[in-house]
Amino acid sequence: MTFNQRLLIGLFILLVGTFFRLWLFEEVPPGLQHDEIFKAEEGVRLIEQGDFRLFYPTNQGHEGAFVWVLGISYALFGINPLMIKYPAFVFGILTVALIFRFGYRTYSPYVGVLASGLTAVSFWAVFTSRLGLRAVMLPAVVLVVLLGISYLLRRKYHRDKTLWQIAGLTGIALGFAIYTYTSSFALHIAFALFFVGLIIIQRQIFMRLWRELLIISIVGALLTLPMVYIRLTDPQGSNRADSIATPLQEAQAGNPQLLLDNAVKLTGMPAFVGDPTWRYNIPGRPLFILPIGLLVYMGISLAFIQLRKQPINILLLGLIFIGIIPSLLTVLAPSFLRTIVILPSIMIMIGIAISFFARFVPNKAVWLIISAIISITAIVDYQAYFDTWTTETTVNLPYHDEREQGEKVYEIYRDDLQQLSNYIRQLNETIVFVSTPNQELDPLVFKYSSYIGDTEFVFFNAFANIVLSEDPTLLFVSPLSPISEKHQQWLTPDYGTNHIDTIYRQDNEIAYAVYRVSDTSQTLTQTLDRIDNRDIFINTDEGQKPIKFPINFGDLVLLRGLEIPRETVYNENDGVNNQLYLEPLIEPSGATLSIFMHLIKEDGQQPVAQRDLLGITPAYWHPNIVFIQDNFVPFWNPIETGTYRLVMGVYDIQTGIRIPVLDANGEVLSDHIILGEINITQRQEN
Repeated sequence: MTFNQRLLIGLFILLVGTFFRLWLFEEVPPGLQHDEIFKAEEGVRLIEQGDFRLFYPTNQGHEGAFVWVLGISYALFGINPLMIKYPAFVFGILTVALIFRFGYRTYSPYVGVLASGLTAVSFWAVFTSRLGLRAVMLPAVVLVVLLGISYLLRRKYHRDKTLWQIAGLTGIALGFAIYTYTSSFALHIAFALFFVGLIIIQRQIFMRLWRELLIISIVGALLTLPMVYIRLTDPQGSNRADSIATPLQEAQAGNPQLLLDNAVKLTGMPAFVGDPTWRYNIPGRPLFILPIGLLVYMGISLAFIQLRKQPINILLLGLIFIGIIPSLLTVLAPSFLRTIVILPSIMIMIGIAISFFARFVPNKAVWLIISAIISITAIVDYQAYFDTWTTETTVNLPYHDEREQGEKVYEIYRDDLQQLSNYIRQLNETIVFVSTPNQELDPLVFKYSSYIGDTEFVFFNAFANIVLSEDPTLLFVSPLSPISEKHQQWLTPDYGTNHIDTIYRQDNEIAYAVYRVSDTSQTLTQTLDRIDNRDIFINTDEGQKPIKFPINFGDLVLLRGLEIPRETVYNENDGVNNQLYLEPLIEPSGATLSIFMHLIKEDGQQPVAQRDLLGITPAYWHPNIVFIQDNFVPFWNPIETGTYRLVMGVYDIQTGIRIPVLDANGEVLSDHIILGEINITQRQEN
């Protein structure tokens, strides 16, 4: 193959790889996911606050290299999906280019073209290149190390002064790998195996290159040491691994079955079994269709046979057998993300298998076979990724375990939040209310959805809450967080609310039902007027003293009203239902508050039942909202019959200090209030 031919083929493969990584850029995946946002937030803090770390403790702890890259991306693009996706695209397409170079120079044009072509179009490589997660960096770094060692192996004499420079750069890449993704340890172990293996099977080559290999080892080790120290000493260093290592823990307890099951699944990953979750795959779909997947096993066998002829095979095989360990020891095997370090080796193995057949067929036939393998993979994997993965909810596959699938695509990749952003952008609303399944993380996903405007958002989980206003306000209700049965009445015209629109996701399922609350009446005002006549008490030196609504907790929040539908309840399999009408007095803040609800016999006694809950965190408080909180206090154990007091207060979660109840002059009245008496009776047997 001439230089021009190689250049044209390489450019064509890069163009195809670019197409697969940019086509339907905003539609697939159909939104951002939470894990992407953790890294993005750290990238923003890196630039804005100089928060540079080797290891970041958030999200159970992770390496810092991808955060550094995201910081650069933020400086270039600002806060939007492009900031998150662009680094993944860069490393994904860099992997395609590097594997072409490595396969071509180390093995043959067949290997270089086939391995890079498959990397350009296969579901596995394309998926990780379109997802803003740190794992995408590792294959590119692995290939830099492979290229450096391959260059050293090709030099027949030790007179080339550039060898020292190549060794130094290779050592830097080896050390840098540990800051990319957790499974990078496989690269270091595989390099150690290569070092020892070279002594055993190619001692002559080792004697020629021992100086350069020593340089790689020393530089790599020195750069690795800080992360090793962090992993051993930081409390967050092993959190993630510990939380998902059930198979390992079971094996240590004498039950190796989960470990054995994982080994079988990982063995079948190329052609028979795939990642079982929608998060990273069509559940159960293997890396390749059967005929192509079988070539992986053939390539591995040939790589073993050719160890003396191609010593670098030691490193490639080491990467495969060590690289599957992270998935072997953890749940949901075979995990495509945790085994990402083996991606270059797997692609090269297919090339090695085809090179074997090239001995027996004409050159043109080999190129036709290579073209057919890449084309078939492109067609099959295009349909799998751009069509099936984003639209199907059930899949008929040989390996299909509903228990292991977990959440579906649109519950993970939040296109609904992107559609909300597009919808709100066209309006001129001062404030809107949005139900969400995750009040902490979903607002961060929305933050990166390219919304530009002045509308303020109140995100709330509708499981026990609903947010209202005495003024007409838009309420967006997600099917992922539907309004509870107790609060459904507030969505009806009888309560002044009108359904005005529906927002749809890309798959034409509902993203949000759009309501305007307080649209046609003053139902909220009337309700508050109706329920504010209840007697509430505080304890004083002279005994209990009644106070009236609204009740002021530390100039932070008002209790505007209270409903207790049943004041006589059963002593078991029951509880005290109550609805709190709360009105914030402050703007959004980082205050760490909660509400306690205790059922006590007498003052000073330990509660017989309790519930701590604050449905809307102060991060989304606004003075012009009212939220109703279902503060049901359950009886987990049977309770003695009798009369009890229902006590409520507000406290700071971090300090445990209760927020004082204030009078109209700001004087402290108490640190709790008595909402009423509850009669506990015996449940009668039928």
